[in-house]
Amino acid sequence: MRTQVAERHSAPASGLLDVFALGAGARAAAGRKNVRNQFRVVMGAPLHGSGNQQWNLNLEPEEPSQLTPAQFSRLNLRHPDICERVLGMHASGHGTADIKNRLSMYVGEPIPSAFVDAVLEDLAAEASDWRRRPLETSYPIIIFERARVRCRDGASAQSRTCHIAIGFQAHGPKEVLGFWFETGGDNLFWRDVLNDLRDRGVEDVIYLVGADPALSGAQRDVFATATMLPHVGDFVRQSQDLSTSKSRCTIAKALRPVHGARSADEALSNLERFEASALGTENPSIAAIWRRNWAAMAAFFEIAPEIRCVMTSTFAVDGLRLGLKMALSRRKYCPSSEEAATLIYLVARQTRRKWKRPQREWHAAKVQLALSHPDRLF
Repeated sequence: MRTQVAERHSAPASGLLDVFALGAGARAAAGRKNVRNQFRVVMGAPLHGSGNQQWNLNLEPEEPSQLTPAQFSRLNLRHPDICERVLGMHASGHGTADIKNRLSMYVGEPIPSAFVDAVLEDLAAEASDWRRRPLETSYPIIIFERARVRCRDGASAQSRTCHIAIGFQAHGPKEVLGFWFETGGDNLFWRDVLNDLRDRGVEDVIYLVGADPALSGAQRDVFATATMLPHVGDFVRQSQDLSTSKSRCTIAKALRPVHGARSADEALSNLERFEASALGTENPSIAAIWRRNWAAMAAFFEIAPEIRCVMTSTFAVDGLRLGLKMALSRRKYCPSSEEAATLIYLVARQTRRKWKRPQREWHAAKVQLALSHPDRLF
């Protein structure tokens, strides 16, 4: 705030001050509180001058320590979506101070930081309950995606890998089953993840899709009847990361005949055709990714193309990645793993609202699942 300067002319220290200020500053200095903007006067030490003494009058906004029940009821009555606005700004990457200032401008009166903190604490409790919620007994397809989140660990900030499970229900809708931060020991970590899904009610899974080789070992111990498949969508994403930003869409379109082929022989010939093209010659490391994982792709091409089309779709995870990128755009890192988990839950909750309908290719995939697994789908 601006600092107003007042001079005292041969008057005792307890006398009146001649304040040379305008508007709200003059009213505040005269003892009449600015009720609309909630200003208060802070008097500093006198400034040394010749003959007269000068005082600093700092006008600072007075923040209420907490909301009274009457104020809280009035806010909910006038603004029923005030909590959703707080969560929306938090998901967009705004900090507590920025949320408080924006919310005060929206409401028209000062909002204490304690209100924003209380809403975020309720969100953390909700996220903890959501991660322990019961699940469906059967999921035809579960896909494990991964994302990098930068969290503070002690005196330094480190990037941690977060694995996100997306499950497709039998009647079409998909949902985020949970997320887990990767720890040491891949086999033990994936066994804990699958045991967590089983403890929460999952009994049968037809297809498990993941990019980590250690996942197949844990799958044989926990979900023995499930079929383990490589994550082709992750291979496409790795290929795009090795190219320039202008050619990402061109790379994805050129690789579509490879993973969308009717058989493994046709896919191999399409891969050779891509490798000999100008795009493949310019990016030789892309074909190397697919050849390195070609042995694991054999089981992938044994499945009906309609089911493979659902598995290779990246619409769901792209929405999650975009939301997480926006949430972390204004933050260099998350203060802790708990804060990161709350933020990922908020992004998943915001993204889930866009998944109102089943995937466009799901009906054809469900028909093929019913033909190949009639006793496990229904």
